[in-house]
Amino acid sequence: MSFQKYRLRDVATDFGTNAKEISEIVGKYFEKPKNNTQVLTDEELNVVFDRVTATHQIASIAQVFAVQPAKPP
Repeated sequence: MSFQKYRLRDVATDFGTNAKEISEIVGKYFEKPKNNTQVLTDEELNVVFDRVTATHQIASIAQVFAVQPAKPP
């Protein structure tokens, strides 16, 4: 059981995608989320992480550790 609330829109932001794509992934395996502020369960998050990481492979581990420029506020 997770004590941290992780909303659909936050997952989409963290993966650099839109909420619709995450909602579609969840909808394939569970009841489709009703809105972008819905908190995802641990099981839903596991499926999302598996699907997104499987379809968005990186070329090198160096990309993970590359310094990203700061976004302006």
